[in-house]
Amino acid sequence: MTLSIIEIAYLIAAVLFILGLRGLRAPESARQGIVMLECGMLIAISGTLLHMHIVRYEWIIAGMGMGTTIGVAMAVLIPMTKMPERIALSHAFGGLAAALVGSRSVIAIQGCCQRQKWLRLALRSCWAPSLLPGAWWPSASSREWLQSGR
Repeated sequence: MTLSIIEIAYLIAAVLFILGLRGLRAPESARQGIVMLECGMLIAISGTLLHMHIVRYEWIIAGMGMGTTIGVAMAVLIPMTKMPERIALSHAFGGLAAALVGSRSVIAIQGCCQRQKWLRLALRSCWAPSLLPGAWWPSASSREWLQSGR
């Protein structure tokens, strides 16, 4: 695919994201906003998959499968009454994904082969995943604190 088609897809996706977020401001337009956000995400993913540098799709399919599994598990196991915990956990997984993508980018660009570089990369990559319990704990403990009346 030519780069201009992909750029147009990204532009359309960005506009849909902005309009979708705007639609989430009011309960009456929230459903329409969610549909716009979903369409924007579909267009953005489709544009990315059309990029000429992608020659193998195994990791993309594996990532989509893992994300779907984690999302479904969160939807089933965490009730709607625990929305702060659910959002905190989603953000923590987003941080984990960013750490993994960043680590892979560093390896691809620098070609990390030396032990020191690997150690530094590992320590930097552990920062975001280490926030996973930290993201969950404040919302869970504050809810218990509020419910107990202390």
